[in-house]
Amino acid sequence: MKILKLMVLGSLLFFSACSNMSKEQNYVAVEKNSMGKVVNVEFAGQCAYAVSQGNFKAKGKDAIKYEDKGGRIYYFGSEAAKNKFVGSMTKYKNMASHNWNEYLRSIDK
Repeated sequence: MKILKLMVLGSLLFFSACSNMSKEQNYVAVEKNSMGKVVNVEFAGQCAYAVSQGNFKAKGKDAIKYEDKGGRIYYFGSEAAKNKFVGSMTKYKNMASHNWNEYLRSIDK
């Protein structure tokens, strides 16, 4: 848990120092997609649907992910979770963003 906390905090410091992003950002890691483009990984690779439900321990699977038009990558624990999240993207993205930001504040104390 301490390693995850250090990775999250280190990434947040890096991004905030290198750009004009607000504190309310969801991604904490970057990777390259199949086209070699650098993309943002949302919720540190946790299952985005699980995060929307307040669960921060459900890991996303490499084989089950979704890239939005903005180049953000969302990982999921199952195809069902992915389909539900993507089917109501705005709703679940807002819920997950809120929960993730609350989670980051709680570990930052």
